[in-house]
Amino acid sequence: MTTVTLEPDTRVAIVDDVDLDAELTERAVRDAGLQPVVAHLERDLAEMVEALLGTADVAVCDHRLNRKVSYPGASLVESLMRVGMPAVLLTTFAVLDDDVDILGHRRYIPDILVRGRDSSSDHLIRSLTTAAEELNGHYSRERQPHRTVVRVESCDSSPTGTCSLTVPAWPIGEPVYVPRAALESVARDVKAGDRFLAEVNLFCTDPLDVYAANFEVLPPATLEAVLGLS
Repeated sequence: MTTVTLEPDTRVAIVDDVDLDAELTERAVRDAGLQPVVAHLERDLAEMVEALLGTADVAVCDHRLNRKVSYPGASLVESLMRVGMPAVLLTTFAVLDDDVDILGHRRYIPDILVRGRDSSSDHLIRSLTTAAEELNGHYSRERQPHRTVVRVESCDSSPTGTCSLTVPAWPIGEPVYVPRAALESVARDVKAGDRFLAEVNLFCTDPLDVYAANFEVLPPATLEAVLGLS
């Protein structure tokens, strides 16, 4: 298990394509008693991850980096979390229900900070602490993933579209949206009625924070299986 803690000498990478926004985040990091490191944006995602691993301990990433690179901050946050670096998203555009880039990575984004509202030093500390705790295996009740069955209700046919899922075990009962590509990575010709196993944070109470990820095709139930004969 990775052990990550925030200390006064913790280096916080600031990933942003707008200099003024980076400066404001740098100020908040200093106010939090941490050491800011304004990152140079690498055009390749893998190179960016490698560069950050060599220069910082945690990261605060803007989501829309398209002024300088082609990958979104949400993708960078997931990549960093997967290699053991706590990272969170700080953005002006945190509208989850229509942002496919965020939806597709939400399982590995511990927290999303809305710029201005959440960009104080106190918010940064809480957010980065949450990221570190998740890497250490400690999830909040609302973020804890559970393996469960999901069913496709509908899919947008566009290449960058989304699919609407029903999660029978989720008490809220609202549709959960995921990128169509996430399902097509494990199944062809995804259509309404298809069932998958997925990780879902079943105790999440806010539909904007629920995620479904790490899909596995669930074969159609046979009569023998339903009757318990197989």
